[in-house]
Amino acid sequence: MEPHLPFKTRLQISIGTFAAKLCVRSDGTINRRLFSLLDQKVIAPTTKVFNDVPVSSSDISVDPSRNLWFRLFVPDTKSSAETLLPLIVYFHGEHRFPYSAGGNIAHHVTHRACKDSHQFKKIKIVGLLAMQPLFGGEERTASELRLTRVPFLNIESTDRMWRNFLPEGADRNHKAANVFRDGPNFKEADTVPEDFPSSLVFVAGFDPLQDWQKRYCEGLRRCGKEVWLVEYPNGIHGFYNFPELPESALIVKEVRQFIQEK
Repeated sequence: MEPHLPFKTRLQISIGTFAAKLCVRSDGTINRRLFSLLDQKVIAPTTKVFNDVPVSSSDISVDPSRNLWFRLFVPDTKSSAETLLPLIVYFHGEHRFPYSAGGNIAHHVTHRACKDSHQFKKIKIVGLLAMQPLFGGEERTASELRLTRVPFLNIESTDRMWRNFLPEGADRNHKAANVFRDGPNFKEADTVPEDFPSSLVFVAGFDPLQDWQKRYCEGLRRCGKEVWLVEYPNGIHGFYNFPELPESALIVKEVRQFIQEK
Protein backbone atom coordinates (compact mmCIF):
# COMPACT_ATOMS: atom_id res chain seq x y z
CA MET A 1 0.00 0.00 0.00
CA GLU A 2 1.01 3.58 -0.62
CA PRO A 3 -0.21 6.81 0.98
CA HIS A 4 -2.79 8.85 -0.92
CA LEU A 5 -0.93 12.06 -1.71
CA PRO A 6 -1.77 14.96 -4.05
CA PHE A 7 0.39 15.43 -7.13
CA LYS A 8 1.83 18.65 -5.67
CA THR A 9 3.03 16.80 -2.57
CA ARG A 10 4.54 13.95 -4.58
CA LEU A 11 6.38 16.44 -6.77
CA GLN A 12 7.76 18.30 -3.75
CA ILE A 13 8.89 15.02 -2.18
CA SER A 14 10.64 13.93 -5.38
CA ILE A 15 12.47 17.24 -5.74
CA GLY A 16 13.40 17.33 -2.06
CA THR A 17 14.67 13.75 -2.08
CA PHE A 18 16.78 14.39 -5.17
CA ALA A 19 18.23 17.58 -3.68
CA ALA A 20 19.04 15.84 -0.40
CA LYS A 21 20.93 13.08 -2.21
CA LEU A 22 23.04 15.68 -3.99
CA CYS A 23 24.16 17.08 -0.64
CA VAL A 24 25.20 13.76 0.91
CA ARG A 25 28.85 12.73 0.70
CA SER A 26 29.91 9.09 0.46
CA ASP A 27 30.68 8.97 4.21
CA GLY A 28 27.16 10.14 5.09
CA THR A 29 28.10 13.70 6.05
CA ILE A 30 26.41 16.64 4.40
CA ASN A 31 27.96 19.17 2.04
CA ARG A 32 27.01 22.33 3.92
CA ARG A 33 28.05 24.71 1.16
CA LEU A 34 25.79 23.00 -1.36
CA PHE A 35 23.06 22.51 1.21
CA SER A 36 23.02 26.22 2.07
CA LEU A 37 22.44 27.06 -1.60
CA LEU A 38 19.42 24.75 -1.75
CA ASP A 39 18.05 25.63 1.69
CA GLN A 40 18.68 29.32 2.14
CA LYS A 41 17.76 31.01 5.40
CA VAL A 42 14.62 33.11 5.18
CA ILE A 43 14.92 36.52 6.82
CA ALA A 44 12.59 36.86 9.79
CA PRO A 45 9.74 39.28 9.01
CA THR A 46 9.25 42.05 11.56
CA THR A 47 5.54 41.31 11.92
CA LYS A 48 3.20 38.85 10.28
CA VAL A 49 -0.46 38.12 10.90
CA PHE A 50 -1.61 34.58 11.74
CA ASN A 51 -5.33 34.03 12.27
CA ASP A 52 -5.83 37.79 12.80
CA VAL A 53 -3.11 37.87 15.50
CA PRO A 54 0.03 39.95 14.77
CA VAL A 55 3.20 37.98 15.49
CA SER A 56 6.62 39.61 15.65
CA SER A 57 9.76 37.59 15.00
CA SER A 58 13.49 38.09 15.35
CA ASP A 59 16.67 36.01 15.21
CA ILE A 60 18.72 35.63 18.39
CA SER A 61 22.38 34.59 18.17
CA VAL A 62 23.51 32.02 20.75
CA ASP A 63 27.02 31.16 19.57
CA PRO A 64 28.30 33.06 16.50
CA SER A 65 31.38 30.82 16.26
CA ARG A 66 29.11 27.87 15.46
CA ASN A 67 26.42 29.88 13.68
CA LEU A 68 24.03 28.76 16.41
CA TRP A 69 20.87 30.85 16.60
CA PHE A 70 17.16 30.60 17.18
CA ARG A 71 14.12 32.44 15.85
CA LEU A 72 11.84 33.99 18.45
CA PHE A 73 8.12 34.43 17.73
CA VAL A 74 6.04 36.63 20.05
CA PRO A 75 2.28 37.11 19.55
CA ASP A 76 0.68 40.48 20.23
CA THR A 77 -2.24 39.31 22.33
CA LYS A 78 -3.06 42.78 23.70
CA SER A 79 -3.20 41.20 27.14
CA SER A 80 -1.90 42.65 30.37
CA ALA A 81 1.78 42.47 31.25
CA GLU A 82 0.95 40.00 34.01
CA THR A 83 -0.57 37.46 31.61
CA LEU A 84 1.69 34.45 31.22
CA LEU A 85 2.16 32.96 27.77
CA PRO A 86 3.43 29.42 27.16
CA LEU A 87 6.99 29.11 25.91
CA ILE A 88 7.28 26.55 23.11
CA VAL A 89 10.78 25.41 22.15
CA TYR A 90 10.88 23.67 18.78
CA PHE A 91 13.80 21.36 17.99
CA HIS A 92 14.18 20.60 14.31
CA GLY A 93 17.18 18.46 15.08
CA GLU A 94 19.39 18.94 12.04
CA HIS A 95 22.75 17.29 12.61
CA ARG A 96 25.94 17.48 10.56
CA PHE A 97 24.47 14.40 8.91
CA PRO A 98 21.31 14.95 6.84
CA TYR A 99 18.51 13.93 9.11
CA SER A 100 16.03 15.49 11.44
CA ALA A 101 15.61 14.08 14.93
CA GLY A 102 13.89 16.92 16.74
CA GLY A 103 11.52 14.62 18.64
CA ASN A 104 14.43 12.50 19.83
CA ILE A 105 16.36 15.59 20.95
CA ALA A 106 13.27 17.00 22.68
CA HIS A 107 12.98 13.81 24.75
CA HIS A 108 16.62 13.83 25.83
CA VAL A 109 16.62 17.57 26.60
CA THR A 110 13.45 17.16 28.68
CA HIS A 111 14.92 14.12 30.45
CA ARG A 112 18.08 16.02 31.33
CA ALA A 113 16.22 19.17 32.39
CA CYS A 114 13.97 17.17 34.73
CA LYS A 115 16.90 15.19 36.11
CA ASP A 116 18.94 18.34 36.76
CA SER A 117 15.98 20.50 37.75
CA HIS A 118 18.14 22.59 40.11
CA GLN A 119 19.67 24.19 37.01
CA PHE A 120 16.27 25.23 35.69
CA LYS A 121 14.65 26.74 38.77
CA LYS A 122 12.84 29.46 36.81
CA ILE A 123 11.46 27.10 34.17
CA LYS A 124 8.83 24.42 34.61
CA ILE A 125 8.39 21.99 31.74
CA VAL A 126 4.71 21.09 31.61
CA GLY A 127 4.52 19.14 28.36
CA LEU A 128 6.45 17.36 25.63
CA LEU A 129 5.27 17.38 22.02
CA ALA A 130 6.92 14.50 20.15
CA MET A 131 6.15 14.76 16.45
CA GLN A 132 7.12 11.42 14.91
CA PRO A 133 10.24 11.11 17.10
CA LEU A 134 13.20 9.23 15.65
CA PHE A 135 13.87 6.21 17.87
CA GLY A 136 15.26 2.80 16.99
CA GLY A 137 17.00 -0.37 18.08
CA GLU A 138 18.74 -3.49 16.84
CA GLU A 139 15.44 -5.31 16.48
CA ARG A 140 13.62 -4.98 13.16
CA THR A 141 10.03 -4.01 13.84
CA ALA A 142 7.04 -4.96 11.70
CA SER A 143 6.59 -1.42 10.38
CA GLU A 144 10.27 -1.15 9.39
CA LEU A 145 10.04 -4.40 7.43
CA ARG A 146 6.69 -3.55 5.87
CA LEU A 147 7.22 0.08 4.84
CA THR A 148 10.24 -0.05 2.56
CA ARG A 149 8.99 2.09 -0.33
CA VAL A 150 7.54 5.15 1.39
CA PRO A 151 8.74 8.78 1.22
CA PHE A 152 11.85 9.90 3.09
CA LEU A 153 12.70 6.93 5.32
CA ASN A 154 13.50 3.23 5.09
CA ILE A 155 15.73 0.76 6.93
CA GLU A 156 18.80 1.62 4.85
CA SER A 157 18.51 5.35 5.47
CA THR A 158 17.83 5.08 9.21
CA ASP A 159 20.66 2.54 9.65
CA ARG A 160 23.03 4.98 7.94
CA MET A 161 21.82 7.80 10.17
CA TRP A 162 22.44 5.81 13.35
CA ARG A 163 25.89 4.65 12.18
CA ASN A 164 26.91 8.23 11.57
CA PHE A 165 25.33 9.68 14.69
CA LEU A 166 26.00 7.16 17.47
CA PRO A 167 29.37 6.94 19.27
CA GLU A 168 31.97 4.75 17.61
CA GLY A 169 31.43 1.11 18.50
CA ALA A 170 27.83 1.62 19.66
CA ASP A 171 24.90 -0.22 18.11
CA ARG A 172 21.29 0.89 17.72
CA ASN A 173 20.47 -0.22 21.27
CA HIS A 174 22.44 2.77 22.51
CA LYS A 175 20.28 4.91 24.79
CA ALA A 176 20.28 7.76 22.28
CA ALA A 177 18.26 5.53 19.95
CA ASN A 178 16.55 2.93 22.14
CA VAL A 179 15.67 5.31 24.95
CA PHE A 180 14.01 2.82 27.31
CA ARG A 181 16.37 -0.04 26.40
CA ASP A 182 13.67 -2.59 27.05
CA GLY A 183 13.52 -6.07 25.59
CA PRO A 184 15.16 -9.49 26.01
CA ASN A 185 18.70 -8.06 25.80
CA PHE A 186 18.28 -5.86 28.87
CA LYS A 187 17.94 -6.87 32.49
CA GLU A 188 15.79 -3.89 33.41
CA ALA A 189 14.08 -1.22 31.33
CA ASP A 190 15.24 2.36 31.81
CA THR A 191 12.95 4.96 33.33
CA VAL A 192 12.44 8.73 33.25
CA PRO A 193 12.75 11.29 36.08
CA GLU A 194 9.85 11.59 38.49
CA ASP A 195 8.78 15.03 37.23
CA PHE A 196 8.95 14.12 33.52
CA PRO A 197 5.95 15.96 31.99
CA SER A 198 2.86 14.79 30.13
CA SER A 199 3.55 13.92 26.50
CA LEU A 200 1.68 14.12 23.22
CA VAL A 201 3.10 11.77 20.59
CA PHE A 202 2.18 11.86 16.90
CA VAL A 203 2.45 8.75 14.74
CA ALA A 204 1.79 8.29 11.01
CA GLY A 205 0.57 5.14 9.30
CA PHE A 206 3.20 5.31 6.55
CA ASP A 207 6.15 6.09 8.82
CA PRO A 208 8.51 3.09 9.20
CA LEU A 209 9.39 4.32 12.69
CA GLN A 210 5.84 4.10 14.03
CA ASP A 211 6.41 0.88 16.02
CA TRP A 212 9.33 2.48 17.88
CA GLN A 213 7.22 5.56 18.54
CA LYS A 214 4.42 3.43 19.99
CA ARG A 215 6.94 1.59 22.16
CA TYR A 216 8.08 4.97 23.40
CA CYS A 217 4.53 5.68 24.55
CA GLU A 218 4.38 2.29 26.25
CA GLY A 219 7.64 3.04 28.03
CA LEU A 220 6.31 6.34 29.35
CA ARG A 221 3.15 4.64 30.58
CA ARG A 222 5.19 1.96 32.37
CA CYS A 223 6.91 4.80 34.19
CA GLY A 224 3.52 6.10 35.29
CA LYS A 225 3.60 9.11 32.97
CA GLU A 226 0.65 10.68 31.23
CA VAL A 227 0.88 10.25 27.47
CA TRP A 228 -1.50 10.70 24.54
CA LEU A 229 -0.92 8.93 21.24
CA VAL A 230 -2.42 10.47 18.10
CA GLU A 231 -2.31 8.41 14.90
CA TYR A 232 -2.86 9.54 11.32
CA PRO A 233 -3.32 6.41 9.15
CA ASN A 234 -2.54 8.15 5.84
CA GLY A 235 0.32 10.26 7.18
CA ILE A 236 3.93 10.01 6.00
CA HIS A 237 7.07 10.98 7.89
CA GLY A 238 7.08 14.78 8.10
CA PHE A 239 3.51 15.16 6.80
CA TYR A 240 3.04 18.36 8.82
CA ASN A 241 5.49 20.12 6.47
CA PHE A 242 2.89 19.95 3.70
CA PRO A 243 -0.01 22.35 4.42
CA GLU A 244 -2.06 20.90 1.56
CA LEU A 245 -2.44 17.63 3.47
CA PRO A 246 -5.50 17.47 5.78
CA GLU A 247 -3.42 15.90 8.56
CA SER A 248 -1.32 19.06 8.68
CA ALA A 249 -4.28 21.12 9.91
CA LEU A 250 -5.39 18.40 12.32
CA ILE A 251 -2.04 18.29 14.07
CA VAL A 252 -2.20 22.04 14.73
CA LYS A 253 -5.57 21.58 16.45
CA GLU A 254 -4.21 18.74 18.59
CA VAL A 255 -1.19 20.80 19.63
CA ARG A 256 -3.35 23.82 20.46
CA GLN A 257 -5.68 21.74 22.62
CA PHE A 258 -2.76 20.09 24.45
CA ILE A 259 -1.19 23.48 25.23
CA GLN A 260 -4.46 24.99 26.40
CA GLU A 261 -5.07 22.08 28.76
CA LYS A 262 -1.63 22.52 30.29
